[in-house]
Amino acid sequence: MKGESLNFTVTVDVYNYDLMVSFGETDKELVNRFIKNGYLKETIGDISYSSDNSFGCFITTHTGAGCIRLRKIPKNPFEYGCLAHEIFHSVEYLMCAVGVIHNKEYSGESYAYAIQYITEQIYKKTQKC
Repeated sequence: MKGESLNFTVTVDVYNYDLMVSFGETDKELVNRFIKNGYLKETIGDISYSSDNSFGCFITTHTGAGCIRLRKIPKNPFEYGCLAHEIFHSVEYLMCAVGVIHNKEYSGESYAYAIQYITEQIYKKTQKC
């Protein structure tokens, strides 16, 4: 993958959770990023996209770390739509990990606030590109 890439971490303090965000990085670059951040290669697991046509994915390591991947930095409505899709999956994973089951009457706002916060943090970083 050639072109612009971006990698950063969104920290969701209220849940003590760090979410890696990777835009435009190759598999090798992302594996090296995980290793640089202290992960053992054997704990990283499958970081590949589900198909050649997939624009994005949400992956987790064997140790529970989460990462949103997109093939490039989002610039258009389709790409931002894919990002929103992956943000939802990351929040779904996070909430499951902390024991918050989705229920619109009791936990819907927890999901919504987490999605909003992560979206804002990613938007701030992508607007600098």
